[in-house]
Amino acid sequence: MNGIPERGASSKADRALKLHEQGLTRAQIAERLCVKPDSVKGMLDRAKQRRAKMSMAARS
Repeated sequence: MNGIPERGASSKADRALKLHEQGLTRAQIAERLCVKPDSVKGMLDRAKQRRAKMSMAARS
């Protein structure tokens, strides 16, 4: 692995964040997205960072 996320990884992270905002637990999100429960926290963090970065860029 070269450290570059797979194609589609960001959309999965974005989907995870939307599900989290709807009130689903990390275990439920993992089940829906077919990922390991341990991966969900990182996915949520990445999606939040990307959202914040895009929001800052839109303000500029």
